[in-house]
Amino acid sequence: MTTDSQIKRWQTVRRLFLRRTERARERRDEALAANKKLKAKGALRVVRRNRGEAQAVLKKIRHRRRVLSLRKSRRGLAWFDGKKVSAWIAVELQKARDAGRWKGYVVSGWRDPVYSEKLCYAMCGKPACPGLCAGRASNHSGIEYPGGAVDVTDYQTLYDECTRLDLRIKNRLPIDRVHFSAGGR
Repeated sequence: MTTDSQIKRWQTVRRLFLRRTERARERRDEALAANKKLKAKGALRVVRRNRGEAQAVLKKIRHRRRVLSLRKSRRGLAWFDGKKVSAWIAVELQKARDAGRWKGYVVSGWRDPVYSEKLCYAMCGKPACPGLCAGRASNHSGIEYPGGAVDVTDYQTLYDECTRLDLRIKNRLPIDRVHFSAGGR
């Protein structure tokens, strides 16, 4: 099981909310036994609020675990700047970022083929438009090398870093400068 400092902090916070919930339940039961309905109602609100907070923290913990497990994979998808990208592209982007010059971030990474086709319908009214969008055949729908693509900010610096560091991602599209993939197209 993956543990990191953020998850540990959230687990501590969640335990706090659950303890508060338990204490409020006890107060509610005591108030009901003493026939004090107003106090019982207030305690019930505290129970509901803390239980909701505990659930929200648990949701964050589960999401963080998924992110960490995807980030460690070399195959498939990985998270980079909060976006899903092909894992091999995430490695290349991290090399460019570690070199210290590229300060951009990912705007668009992996896309579901169906979503890519919907984008084409919105742009040109067809499932694919040559020179504009590729639909289901988009590089953004690829996962394993050489498939996969990413759109980034600060694309000129990334282009220079790809050339200087001889990275596997390229850009050879004069009209789509933000797009990087294995073939550059």
